[in-house]
Amino acid sequence: MLARMPRDLIQQAGGNPMDDPYYFGEYLDVPPITMNIGKVTRMLKMKLTPFETGLKETYRWYTRNHRPRTAGFEFDDKLLAMVKTVTPAGV
Repeated sequence: MLARMPRDLIQQAGGNPMDDPYYFGEYLDVPPITMNIGKVTRMLKMKLTPFETGLKETYRWYTRNHRPRTAGFEFDDKLLAMVKTVTPAGV
C-alpha cells in the first residue's frame, strides 16, 4: 500500500527515521545526490573524504551505535489513520 504523506505531518506526529518511534516509509521528497563537489572544495578550501571511505566509516559507526527496531507497526498504523482523515475520499 502506498500512502503519500507530507514530511511535516510525519514529524508533527513524532515520526523519526533514526530513532523511536521509527517511521519505516521512505521520504520521497529528498532530491537526488550528485557528485559535483567543485564548489564545496573551492568555497571551504578542504579536501573531502572519498565516498567509499565515508561509507565504510558510516557503516562502522552505525553498527556500533544502532539500536535494532523493535517489532510492531503501531506508529505506522497511526500515520495511516491520520492520512485517511486528511486525504479526501477518491484521491
